[in-house]
Amino acid sequence: MYITFVLSKKFTKRAFLSLLFTVAQPALAINNVAVLELLPNESVAEHIKIEESRHLTDELRRQAVTILPKGEYSVLTRDNIISLIPPDEKEAECLAESCAVDIGRVIGAEYITQGTIGTFGSKMTISVELYETMSGKLLHSIVFESANIDGLLAAIRNYAQPLFQSILDSRPQAVPPPETTKAGDFPKPEASVQPGGGTGVPQWIGIGLALAGIGSGVYGILWESKYKDLHKDYMQATATAADARWQKAEDAKARRNIGYIIGSSLLVCGVAVWFVF
Repeated sequence: MYITFVLSKKFTKRAFLSLLFTVAQPALAINNVAVLELLPNESVAEHIKIEESRHLTDELRRQAVTILPKGEYSVLTRDNIISLIPPDEKEAECLAESCAVDIGRVIGAEYITQGTIGTFGSKMTISVELYETMSGKLLHSIVFESANIDGLLAAIRNYAQPLFQSILDSRPQAVPPPETTKAGDFPKPEASVQPGGGTGVPQWIGIGLALAGIGSGVYGILWESKYKDLHKDYMQATATAADARWQKAEDAKARRNIGYIIGSSLLVCGVAVWFVF
C-alpha cells in the first residue's frame, strides 16, 4: 500500500508540473517593442544624411535587443514597423510627425520610442522618449549631447541602458505568499507522509492552489481569444468608432494578463506547497 501511494504521488507531481507549464506558458507572451526613426529637426536636417540617422536608430534598436530579455520581448525592425502601418495617408503623416503612442497602438506594440536629433548651442543633441502604448504613459526619457555625430553614436551605447531598463522596472511584481513558517521549520520529506498513506492538510492546500491557478489560466485563455477578436474589429473600424473599439480591446487584454499572472502565481505556489510538504 505504501509503495502504491509513493508511485501515485510521483505521478501526481508530474501531472502538476505539466499543468503548470501548459497554463503558465501564455503568461510569457512576447511583448513587442517598436523603436521609431530618430528624426533630425530643422536645425540639423541639412547636415545629417538619412543613412546617418538610420544608423543611429539601428544602434538604439541593438541596445534594446541587448538589454531586454529574449523570449519575453521582441524588438521590431524598420521593415516590421513599415509593413504593419496601414496604407493610409493619415497614418503616413502621423509617422512623419512621430505620433508614437498612436503608431504603437496601430501596429500592436506594447512599448514604443520616439526621438529627435537637434542642437543646443554649438553641440548636437539626441532626445528619446519611451511610452507604454496601452496607457499612453511616458516611462522614461533621455537627452544627451555631443560635439559631433560620432559622439552621438557613443552616447547611445552609454545611455540607452536606463531607457529600456524602465520597461523591466514597470512590470507588475508578483506578491509572495505570506510566510507562516520559518525556513528551518519545514518537516523532512519522509515525515510528510502520514501513517495509512494520507497526504495531510498542506498537500490538499497545494492541490487547491493549483486548481485555482488552472481556473485562472483558463480565464486568461478565454480573454486572449476575446482580445484577438476585438483587436481585429478595431483594425477594421471607422475613425469615429476606433477609440471605443480600442478601449474594449485593451480591457480584454488587461483581463487576459490578470488571468495569466494570477493563474501562474497560484500554480507555482500550489506546486511548491505540494513538493515541500
